[in-house]
Amino acid sequence: MKKSVMLFSVLLLLFIFQRCNPDEDVAPSAKTKVTFDFSSPGDINGRKKTDISESTTLVVSIETSTGESVLSHHSLTLLSFGDGYVTEPIDLFPGNYVITDFMLVDNSDVLFVTPHTGSSLAALVKHPLPYGFRVERNKLHTINMQVVEVEEHGPEDFGYASFHIDVVRPLPFAVFTMGKTIKLTSAKAYLLKDADTVEVYSLGAKVNILSFKHDPHETYRLVIQKDGYAAFSKTFVYDELIAEMNGHPLNAYLQPALTMTLSVNPFAEGYPNNSGYVTFRLSASSDANVTIDWGDGVIQQLPIDASVYYTTVWHVYNNGSYYIGITGDLEKITDYSILDLERAKLKINFDNLSELKVVNLLWAGNNIDVLDIRKNKKIEHIVFGGNTLLLPDESNLRIVVVFGEGIVPSLDYIIDNVYTNTVNKNIFDGSLEIDDHPDSGNPIGNPSDESRWKIEQLTTLYGWQFYPGYTN
Repeated sequence: MKKSVMLFSVLLLLFIFQRCNPDEDVAPSAKTKVTFDFSSPGDINGRKKTDISESTTLVVSIETSTGESVLSHHSLTLLSFGDGYVTEPIDLFPGNYVITDFMLVDNSDVLFVTPHTGSSLAALVKHPLPYGFRVERNKLHTINMQVVEVEEHGPEDFGYASFHIDVVRPLPFAVFTMGKTIKLTSAKAYLLKDADTVEVYSLGAKVNILSFKHDPHETYRLVIQKDGYAAFSKTFVYDELIAEMNGHPLNAYLQPALTMTLSVNPFAEGYPNNSGYVTFRLSASSDANVTIDWGDGVIQQLPIDASVYYTTVWHVYNNGSYYIGITGDLEKITDYSILDLERAKLKINFDNLSELKVVNLLWAGNNIDVLDIRKNKKIEHIVFGGNTLLLPDESNLRIVVVFGEGIVPSLDYIIDNVYTNTVNKNIFDGSLEIDDHPDSGNPIGNPSDESRWKIEQLTTLYGWQFYPGYTN
């Protein structure tokens, strides 16, 4: 069969979003859109537009002139335009670039390739790879690339060890937090196929270009998580989603939430179905309604009656890790207490509970390692038995109970925080308890002389009670 050379004209259309600075260091806002426009070759072997199927994509790798990767096996969809094709745009800063891979691919089949310098087919094309080009501000650039049909050749003829490539399909994605304002934010993204997590992404506070390397015809689920916000979930088929997005990024909006990450421990004798569970109660300043996403597919509507002391809720889990989100009337919640935490570790985020006054984690024992309530300025009562307690600089604390050996390194910090708030706000008749176990009466740790002096001031000047007391 006659060897053929297929000529494609690559037209880079540059759109300037914002005015560029005159120096070479261009700000991120000065990125330009680059669109590849493929003309149809009909004059070499009679090939027509129909020679390329709808599933054919351009796979391209681009580096900077200093060798930094910009795109690696990046797949660009070909859209029909007259007798040729136009790809969806990519963004590039003005500067010097080098094309290191240039292929037409139909699913996993490589159809046409630009050969590399030194390969046996390099002489067939005008610009073998790597090929350098320059993107300048506010100019139109045309780059003519030639590709050779793979049909009768092996990868080594093009300068490749193999044509095995991971085709990267772009998925532009941005995450926003809701609240008084809508803001771009960072988050974690998890790509799931059925029950299996196949990719984990770290998202920045920007439009992220995710690399989708999986079957574009199968169904996947994208889950976005950020502490303090309810999870976002999107079930999709890649090809259908890209068509639905119509050139725009996929946006996820995260609702403020009371969030808990629950990790259920391995099987313990006496518990059915390898199960663990969490039981907690909520109180509110007035009647409230919240929605609990238990993280295992169960969604529960929970009314909170302010006329009763508290509303109790519980849930059973199998082994695994679960992200729980509670949304709704968060501004009304004043009290959160753990009643039981069986065979599980728990991480809690109270950032969006602006009226929270009481946090009682007595029955969680040491199964909550870190508690950060620095944003809960109205806190009055805290019971905690983990390792790290982070308190607000300004609060209304008047009951503080900490226990367990893990808290010992933080004693001076806790005592200082309590003392400072007491003096600044004239808080009288409070209570500070530090035990090895709840109500054991056995002191732990050895506070500094300065902390002992602050305890003395609390008890003698402000009427605080201190348990169990330290002996000199």
